[in-house]
Amino acid sequence: MIRRFVCLALICLSLTGAAPGREAPEAPAAPQTGAKAYVLMDAATRRVLAAENADSPMLIASTTKIMTALLALECVKPDAVMTIPAEAHGVEGSSMYARAGQTYPVSEVLNGLMLLSGNDAAVALAVYCAGSMEAFVGRMNDKAAELGMTGTVFCNPHGLWDVNISTARDMAILTCAAMRSEAFAALTAQKRARVGEMTARNHNRLLWDLPGCEGVKTGFTKKAGRCLVTSTTRGGSRFVIVTLNDGSDWRDHKALAEFAFTEYPSRTLARAGDIYRVPVSGGTLQEAVFELPEDLTVPLTAAEAERVTTDVRLPRFFWAPLRQGQAYGSICVSLDGETLQVMPLTARDDIPARPKRRSRLWPR
Repeated sequence: MIRRFVCLALICLSLTGAAPGREAPEAPAAPQTGAKAYVLMDAATRRVLAAENADSPMLIASTTKIMTALLALECVKPDAVMTIPAEAHGVEGSSMYARAGQTYPVSEVLNGLMLLSGNDAAVALAVYCAGSMEAFVGRMNDKAAELGMTGTVFCNPHGLWDVNISTARDMAILTCAAMRSEAFAALTAQKRARVGEMTARNHNRLLWDLPGCEGVKTGFTKKAGRCLVTSTTRGGSRFVIVTLNDGSDWRDHKALAEFAFTEYPSRTLARAGDIYRVPVSGGTLQEAVFELPEDLTVPLTAAEAERVTTDVRLPRFFWAPLRQGQAYGSICVSLDGETLQVMPLTARDDIPARPKRRSRLWPR
């Protein structure tokens, strides 16, 4: 008996499957680190490839500014001109040395925030975007909840005073989301940038020392220790590394990045040029063509590549109309029954409904 599915019918394209009763091999052993907590995450799937104490609440120091920058970029345009508020003048710690009443393009204040780790820049952006520090912190916590950062509480936009708490996993989740913003990725990857009358040099030495490094953020207080968040990309893969309270963070990030690119090479499971055809009823075309917006690649070990499956999820037919570029199905990548990634399948063409024929009225 043929089952009728209420949800999308599946056209399964299984690459291979694990043999019945065969246990999955253990994951490759990651390098040892000096971190009290760390996470190595694949940015595309948010899969954790290696970790220790990933969900332990920790102080995060100036890595807080990842959230500050992301919210600021969502709030205002970088070419807008802002005035430094009185609250930002003379904030202790690292600084872009802004004075109350000075005007800067938002882009330069963001440079001061991320390259110089300016605490004054963090306060200035918070007040400019939300009207007050308190209101901006509320937005920070709302955004954390939206992203699923369940172990995070923000109390200020800069990380001073050892009050902001998060976890290595949460900071990796935040960074994966931030790196999807082209503006954020461009901001954090700068080695040097303009801040007022000076040229700021990025504090993140991995931009020079680690191939493919896209920067992100350093942080330090005496209680938090050295904190570092890195995004690095090569060959279609992007990995995010977070270490908290790690005295050997530069070395550890380089070792973890090399481990990730060596043990988890990018595997292309479907290409943007691949097409999938489904019949259409009641339309100007009898068949709809669906395609991927980009190549579907997933970092996998050699053993995982033998066990991964891809499922093309499309209905058996469609009723017109269909709109070009709209997603009507997806390709789902699974490993040992666990979903790793889902990418939409979009319609290549507009398919309007056929005009209905008018009935002819015959005179009596």
